[in-house]
Amino acid sequence: MSMPFESAVRGTKEIVSESAESQSATEQIESRPEQARFFDEHAPRAKRFAMSLLRRWADAEEVTQEAFFKLIKNGVIEKVDTESAARAILFTTVRNLSIDVLRQRGRRKFEPYDDHIVVTKKSDLAETGLERLEAGVASAMQQLPEEWAEALQLKVSGGLSYEEIGNILNATSGQVRMWIFRGRKRLHTELKKAGLLEDEQ
Repeated sequence: MSMPFESAVRGTKEIVSESAESQSATEQIESRPEQARFFDEHAPRAKRFAMSLLRRWADAEEVTQEAFFKLIKNGVIEKVDTESAARAILFTTVRNLSIDVLRQRGRRKFEPYDDHIVVTKKSDLAETGLERLEAGVASAMQQLPEEWAEALQLKVSGGLSYEEIGNILNATSGQVRMWIFRGRKRLHTELKKAGLLEDEQ
């Protein structure tokens, strides 16, 4: 069982390496209140976003941890003018690292969970409604254009603004709004067709 991400970062010497570089990064995040605050505030959302892409908790933790170390090493939090810019850089870094992991796996993004939902042939037990809905959403996400899916993931999992998402995806706020609107509409249609959403009365 992997340890919580927060504990992993604070115990970097044991988890990552004994190198002077990792020790320095750990000391920086622990000794600078602004970096510690930024980490505490944004690590959970960054990890949720990584998880939405990677579908594996251990990979999401590792990617998020690496993203924070890159920001610390390069002094990004101190260099940027706004919190919004720092968030955009963080989520861009998480996104790029996640894509690298997916390429190494040889899989496309937004693949449905393959080891999360287990159906035992010997059992007559059906999947729960939540599991069916989760699988349906993941399957429908696969069918979306990549920009729509990424914008939705950043909005829902990352909780970012349209402007921040635009900075990450190199698009205008208006484009992001349209992608998210169309993505949600398509998901709603597909989930209704699959019988996972009730018709509105």
